[in-house]
This record gives sequence, structure tokens and C-alpha cells, in this order.
Amino acid sequence: MDASFDQFGGSGWGEQGGQQDFNMPTPYQRSHITDKIPIPATVEDLLTMSNEEEKYVIGAYSFNTIKLMGRIVNVFTDTNQCTTYEICDGMVADPRVARRFVVIRYGGTDLHPDMEQVFSEGHTVQAVGKLRLFNNRLSLVSFHIRDVTMDEIEIYKMECKLAKYYFSKNLPENFHGLENTIFRNGYSLPRAGVMQSVMQSTPGRSNISTSITPNRQNQPTQQYNQYPNLSNQQAKIMDYIKRFGDANKDGTGVHVEQIRASIKPGQNFMSDIQYLLDEGKIYTTLDDDHFSIIDEDNANDIIKWLFKSTTKVDCKGIVEMTADGARKTRWEARLRGNLLALEAVDFTAEPVLFVCERLEFWPSNKSQNALSLRQNSKEFMMEFVSGDNVDKWAMQLGVCSHRVTQAEYEQALFAHYSHDISKTGCSPPSPFSSFLLSQLAKEQTFNLFQSANIPNKKVVLKETMYETRLSFLIPQEMIKLSHKWTNEMRDELLDKLWGIKNSTMLDTLHMFVRHLNSNIEIHTQATEFLENYMGPSFRPSVEKYRLAFLHVPTNLHVQMFSIDSKNVGHFVTSGALTAMPLRYSNGGRKYKQIFQKSPASEMWNKFLSNLTPQSIDQTDEGRFYKRKQTLLKLKRMIGELSRRIDMEWQINNKKEAADKIVVELFAESKQIHEMLLDLINSFPNIYNLVDALCEGGLAQLQRKNSDSVPRDTLSSQLDLLEAHFVSLNSKMRAAEKLDIKNEEKKQNCEENIKSSFHSTLDGLHHLALSIESAQMLSLIQCLRSKNDCQTFFHLQLRHDALLSQAITLATTSLLLLIYSSKNLNDLNYSKTNTSPLIINFSFLSCYGDEQGMIEDAFDMWQMFHDVALFRFIPTNSSVIQTCFPQIEGFRTNIRISIPLPSEKIVELPEGMSKGEWFCPKIIYWNLGVNHEASLAASSVGDNSLEEMINRNGLKQLDEYISTLLLTQSMDLNSVEAINRLICDLRQTVSVNASKKNLSIFKLVMEINRILSGVCILSCQSGKDRTSMALTLEEGRILKETCGISNQQVFKRKNINSLFKMMEIVSCLRKDGVRRENCRKNVGKPLYKFSPFQMNFLPKEFRPPLGTFTNFVST
Repeated sequence: MDASFDQFGGSGWGEQGGQQDFNMPTPYQRSHITDKIPIPATVEDLLTMSNEEEKYVIGAYSFNTIKLMGRIVNVFTDTNQCTTYEICDGMVADPRVARRFVVIRYGGTDLHPDMEQVFSEGHTVQAVGKLRLFNNRLSLVSFHIRDVTMDEIEIYKMECKLAKYYFSKNLPENFHGLENTIFRNGYSLPRAGVMQSVMQSTPGRSNISTSITPNRQNQPTQQYNQYPNLSNQQAKIMDYIKRFGDANKDGTGVHVEQIRASIKPGQNFMSDIQYLLDEGKIYTTLDDDHFSIIDEDNANDIIKWLFKSTTKVDCKGIVEMTADGARKTRWEARLRGNLLALEAVDFTAEPVLFVCERLEFWPSNKSQNALSLRQNSKEFMMEFVSGDNVDKWAMQLGVCSHRVTQAEYEQALFAHYSHDISKTGCSPPSPFSSFLLSQLAKEQTFNLFQSANIPNKKVVLKETMYETRLSFLIPQEMIKLSHKWTNEMRDELLDKLWGIKNSTMLDTLHMFVRHLNSNIEIHTQATEFLENYMGPSFRPSVEKYRLAFLHVPTNLHVQMFSIDSKNVGHFVTSGALTAMPLRYSNGGRKYKQIFQKSPASEMWNKFLSNLTPQSIDQTDEGRFYKRKQTLLKLKRMIGELSRRIDMEWQINNKKEAADKIVVELFAESKQIHEMLLDLINSFPNIYNLVDALCEGGLAQLQRKNSDSVPRDTLSSQLDLLEAHFVSLNSKMRAAEKLDIKNEEKKQNCEENIKSSFHSTLDGLHHLALSIESAQMLSLIQCLRSKNDCQTFFHLQLRHDALLSQAITLATTSLLLLIYSSKNLNDLNYSKTNTSPLIINFSFLSCYGDEQGMIEDAFDMWQMFHDVALFRFIPTNSSVIQTCFPQIEGFRTNIRISIPLPSEKIVELPEGMSKGEWFCPKIIYWNLGVNHEASLAASSVGDNSLEEMINRNGLKQLDEYISTLLLTQSMDLNSVEAINRLICDLRQTVSVNASKKNLSIFKLVMEINRILSGVCILSCQSGKDRTSMALTLEEGRILKETCGISNQQVFKRKNINSLFKMMEIVSCLRKDGVRRENCRKNVGKPLYKFSPFQMNFLPKEFRPPLGTFTNFVST
């Protein structure tokens, strides 16, 4: 049979195809390709390679198996369990602009299926796999991906340099003294172009060679070898397959182990099998371990076998083939492994058999449902019925043939010789996935030495660190609200006051609008930036001064701590709650009722010193929005009364019903009038403000036929309203006394009363509008100074940013409390109406910018209880489990609804499960621990702010505990422990409320743990001092949970040295997840401390040697 590609210009089997050499010589001979050594390479090295061949070239050698390490930038997963990673160099500072290489991973191919997982963006991983060309783009098809440790990151680039030097200098050929290098594995590598039999082996690795594959073209063959250009062993394999491959007459071929047992091969056996597959001498049949020979004599049998109804194939269907401008022809195609068989459908032609080796393909530009294929410089087009078929065929053609067998072999080799998989890596899916992501877990094992008669106790410590989805979700919603509030104020100013002719007021109004437009621009740019942000799902500390991140907490993470698989601690870690991009030239926000005696901050003092008591009242945002909401409520009530007069009065024709409605309407109108009078009496200088807006007033407001422009002075409006009520009251009394039988007179009387009602309501409505306009004018009058106006809107922007960060931290803490508690009914406050407890403990110094950060945080937490309310609601979807909090309200009254699954809602305390509003009890503490804290505590500094904060924290905590004890919801042991600890804390704070007194921190953490609270640990960036505090608390929990004394020693697994309690903490700091937090923020796994700073840190806060540096940006 002449089964050839002549119909479409290709070459196949038969007279022409049988003589065709499928393995055309390339610039780099095959002798230099190794399929056994996973050669280390960098992303930059691979990107500089040519996209024409599946090789990584170093000098005269080329490699196909690659070990690549880098940071994941993007992840794509399709429905076929195929995951595509875009990886950049792991050491780059900004991965968003770095060059990227594609790594492809097929589901179910991992060496350790129980650890197979999809890694998220930001992880640094190591991938081992084969280079492959897909659509003319070089990619890595990986059979194993794992997280890397700190040490691997440090030495990876050195490995790449060593590999380049080793092979670029041709050391395998020129030097024979490197038998035990990472590239030799105890073997002598053959010289290029010379057939060298490697006979030595090591236990457990017989018949497998890791040497570089010799040059097939130059291999000497036996003199009487019936297969030219093949080695002796390859000829034996071919002969055995030819003689026994079709013994069963069913096309199954011969198994690889049968061949191995028969010919007793050398160490290059699998390499020779692979070479014969590459050359198209043999093909896979039943599976990837069965082979049969291909020659002109059995091509027809192979085609018949492929077209049997019982033969299972990878792809089949009707295709149209075109080549070199010839007409289209229809064929039935079947693909199995690397064999593609074609039979003519509607014309007469010989069947065709392809061996899909060295086959390139890409989407055709002539048809959307076609692939263009090239083999040995011959091109043709294969067109399918639909686009789905194109994708399926492209996938099978891309991974067909011997590559599956080759991958299994490489997996077995890697599994046998690679080191044990580290327990460092991503944890399995957790119940926190609705609001947490990017899990990173690290586990350490210690043996606790007991007495001589008691065996050692094994302790397994596990830290798990998460990022949170809320880092950007809540700030984006808060920015939209801030944008709305600012827009409303600008529009109201323009609507009510744009006609002002007073030059001074007009200049102030223009200045107001400029500042409002500036804040609106900041909100708009921040929204656009966050919506298009492609970086990690948290705000890195290196971005803490970026204005677009103003509303986002810095370095927000959640961390779990477990001992022997039992969760014993959970923490929220974050940078300082502050508006860092707005800087601290005049300090931070200052809570005026608390800070009025503190000289530390100047911003509020300067602002308030320039205002009169009346101006202070009128610029207070709490009172401003309260009055505004009252006026909006009154206008709604007036509108509703007007509707009822027109509608209900006509519906009810009975005299008794009409009289009842009249009385109700009159009573409600009087109520509105009294509320307006109360508002006027509480509004300083309101008479002068309204009078200034009248015609001829100080503002010289140009009349625009607008209802918001007062038509008369405030006194005149009040007198007119009084007259309206007297007239209305008189008419109602007269109507009650008259017994009007005449229907026409009765109707006239009712219309007269209605008209009086409408006149009265119009007067009330106009009065409300006049007060609104006067309120806007009060701001103009109070903030005539440019500095005062700038400070006012700066504080407004700062407040919005702090509120956004505070709500994000509080929401994260509440969700962490709910999801980390196995039984919410066991919480100490679950049976009471007491709110959950959240402790924010920061480690900032009362010096320089950090003092402004303290003021920002303390000010926000002090007012938070009066500003924000939370509630839990059932989630709207049973499918989408991601938590999307709903936020509404205005600056001084924010309401946050947190969706929870129904199974969590029923576990909540009674009030919370019913959706009642509450605000968690948030207590702020601060303790400076660095060199600036020492300076603040000296005679040249002032740490009175820190002392005042901690005394205030003690007062709030004492009140919370007293309230909780009154409910008698705690067990006796907890009550005794709380009473003892709060007494110790009172004594400690009274003696020394500052000056690095770490006893405060330890006592507060222990109380918080007993009260089932959540702890937020923070410092300036949330990674250095925060890490020291967190690991110190983990050590305290370990000591408390396991009953360990400070003198007991540990022996760490696989390490001979002994450890005491603080050394365990050092191990957590050195090998735990906190150094990973540093790397995620600054690109290096190092804490930011200088040798100078180390002298001032308390001993408990000093990191281990080798884990800190002063030469990283924060």
C-alpha cells in the first residue's frame, strides 16, 4: 500500500513516506539533549531562548527538563483542570512590570496527588517540567509545583549561575573530577559524540541513567546491524518488537517490561525507547507502555486497527484537508497517541497514516474552525465542524505521543531522587474562604524533654497566614460613599449659594468648591486605581505613602496559630490605622475631648483656636449632619402631610372620619413646627444667617426664583407661621361649632381649611429650606480663612480614610471571631447583649510621624462607637460564598451589614441572629518599643500621650469586664482568672503606663484571650515590630497551653541543638510565616532593624541573627 501525504502535499508512510527522515538535523545535535536532569534556569534565561525548538541551550548542550523558580503573577484555570501560571523572577521589586514565562499544569499529574493544589498570585514556587511549544510560544509543561522555602530562594540564583558555568565551559567533556556534583549524581557523563556505556549504578536506581543522551547520529553500530544508524541496543529493541509485537494479532504490541527482560538492556534503555519513538520507528498501542513497530508492511494493519469500532481513540471526526492551494477533500480522522489515521469520505484515495512527531500547529488565519499544521517543511490545513472540536484536537495534538510515558518516567525519577516535600506550603481549603485567601502555612516540630521516667512530648506548631478579600472590597465601597457625600455638599453649595454677590463670601465659596473638587478627584482616581489594580490582595508596606491606597489598611493579614492541630490563637495584623499619604506636618487627627490637654498635636489646636464658639458648633460634622438629617426628615413629613390632605380627606366622606383626619394633621403640623423651633434654638446665630440671605442682606444673594432663597427674615417667617396656625386653629374651631346643612357651604368650609393647611405646610417647608441654606452659609462664614478652609477639608478627607480602614479592620475581626469559633455559644458574651471585644495593640512611639499615627488611630477608635453600627444578615446566594458587606449611611452614622451563611446565622447569639444592630467594643492600647520610644521617654521627649491612652484603655476594659460580670455568663474559673488579671493590670498601669512596659501587653493579651476577643496587632508597616509581638504572644500561648516552664528545653526535629522557651520564639521568627510577610511586602525575607535599633529593643522583641537588616525599604 502506498499511504502517503500526496493528497495534501505532506509525506507519510509508503514508498515516499517510508524513506522520509522525520528527525531532521538541527543546529544543536540531539546528543546534547538531556531528559533526565532538571536543569535550573531563570525566567530571563528562558525568555531569551529561541521559540523554534523545545530546548534550553547552554554552550554546546541543550536541555528539555527544566527547574524554574519564580513568583506567580497571574493564574488561569479552565474547565479541563488545566492551570496556566504566568511567572516572573522571584527577586523583582515590582512583579507587575516584570517579564513573565508561562507554566502549564494539567490536573491529576502531580507526584503527590494529595498535595496537588492551585497556587494563587503572589506565591513563589518551583516548577519542574518539560519545555514545549504551543502556538509558537515556549512554555513549561510541569509535572510538579510546590512552594519554596527561604533557603531555596536565596540559593536559587547561585544554582543557575553554577549550571551555566558548568555546561558553558564544557566541563562534562573536559574535566572528569566532578562525579558527585548536582549535575552528575554519581555518574560519569559521556563525552559528546562518543558512545559510552555507563555501567555503574546505585542502590534503588538500576537501569536508569541520568547522563546526557549520546549523539545518536554519531553512535557506532554493529557491522552486520540490519537497522542502519541505530545502536546495537536500539537494533535489539526493534528486532524484538518486530518479532513479538503482533503475536496477539490484536494490535496491542509488546509491553516495555517484556522487552527489558528479553534483551537485558544497559542503562540507556529508556532513552533508546524514547529515541525510537521520536524517530517514528515504533509507536504506542494499548497504552503508553505497549509498543509496536512501524514499517511499510504493517501501515495498513495499523489503520485498520485504528478504525475498528472497539478501538478507543483520543479524537475522531470528519475533517476537511487542504494543502498548497489544492481543493478541499473530506476525510474521517482518528487520533490515538502519536498516530493520526485518515480515510477518504466522498472520493477514492489511499488511507493515510501520520506519526505526529516534530509536528507544529497553530490556529489558521483562513478559518476560525481550522488548524494549520507543519511537519518537515510541509504545510496543510485541517478544518473542523465547530470551534469546540478545534480546542479538543489542539489539546490532544499538543500532548500526544510518547510524552505521557515520558512524563510518568520523569515523575518516577523525580519522586525517587528529590528531597522530601517540605511541609511548608499552602494549606488545604479552609472554612475561611468566604473572606480570606492566599493561605501560607509553616509547621515546626519540637520534642519537649520531660523527667527521666517520662517519654519526651512531641509538640507540632503550625502558623497559617492569610490575606483577606476585604482589604479592597470595603475601601472601594467607602470611597464611593465619600465621593457621594462630597458631591452632595458641592452640589448643595452651588444650588443654594452660587448667587452670592458679597465678594468675600464669594471668594470663600470658590475656595470651598476647589477643595471639594480636589477631594472628588482623589476619590475618582482611587476608585479607578483599585478597580484596575492587579497586584497582591493587600496594600504592601512599600506603597503606604501612595495616595491611591489612602483608604486601604496597610499589610492587612490574618494569622492562625495551632498546637498539635488544635487552633489556639487567631490574630489580625496590620500597619497603623492612619492616613499616611496625607503626612503629619501638623500631627494626626486629634480627638478634641481627650487631647485638649496634650501639646503633642497642633492640627486641631490651630484649627479650633481660630474659631469662635459659634463657629466650632457650626463646623462640627456630628452636629452638621444631625441637623441636616433632621431637616430632611421634616421635609419628608411635610410632603406626607400634604399628600394626606389631598388624598385621604377626599376618600373619607363621613364627618367623624374627616374630623379625625383634621385633628391628626393639625397635631402633626404642630409637631413639625416645634421640631423646627428646637432646631432653631440649638443653632447659634441662625437669625443673622437667614437674614443675610434675604433680599438686601449681607450675602447680597441674587434671587433665582428658587425656594431655597429666603423670601423674608427668620423672625418674619416665624411670625407668619404663628399667624397661620392661629388662623387654622380658629377655622377648625368654627367648623366644629357650625352645623352646616347646606352641602355647598360645607364644601366651601372644608376647602377653606385645606387651603389654610397648605399655606401652613408651605410656610414650614420654606422655613426648613431657609435653615438649610443658612447652614451652608454658616460654613462659608466660619471658614473664611484659607488655612481654616484647607484644614477643614483635610480633616474631612482624613476622617473618611480612617473610617474606611477602621471598618475594614473591625469587619475582618468580627468575621475571624465567628469563623474561628467552633461553637459560638461557648463565647463568654454569647448569652448576653454585650458586644464582642476587639483589642488593637500598636507598637508606635510618641515621637515624630509615629505620634501622628497614634493620634489618628486613637481618635478614630474613640469615635467609632458613635459612628458605626454592624449587623449580620443571611447571604443572598447559596452558591457565591464570598462575603460582600453592605455599607450605607453618612459620615457620622455608618451602618454595615455583613452577610453570613444561614448555618452561621443560627449559631450567633440571640440578638445578633435576629439582625440587631451593635458595635463591637474596640479598645486601643499603645506601647513604644524602639529607639524613638526611648527618646520620647527621655527628658527631651514626651510620652504623656501613650500614658493617657493606656490609662484610658484600662478604664474601658475595666468597664467592659464589670458589665460582663454583672450578666453572670462566665464560669467560675474564668471569673477568678479575670479578677486576678485585671488587678495585676491596674497595678502595672498605675506604676508604669509606658516606657516599654511589656507586662501591659502580656496581661492585656491574656485577658483578651479569656474574654474570647480578637486582637489586632499593628505597627507602622505591620511586619517588623508586629511580627515580634505576634511571635512573643504565640510563645506565651504555647507556654500556657502545654504547661511549660521557662527552664524546660526542647529538641527540634532533625536538629540536634536544644532550645529554651524564648529560643522557640526565635524559631518562629526565623522559620515561621512572618518572614514570608516581610518578603511579600519588600521582596526580601528580612525584618527592618538596624544594629543601632537592636540596642534599644527589649530583649523579647529582638529578632534572631541573620533575619534582619537595615538595607530594605519599608
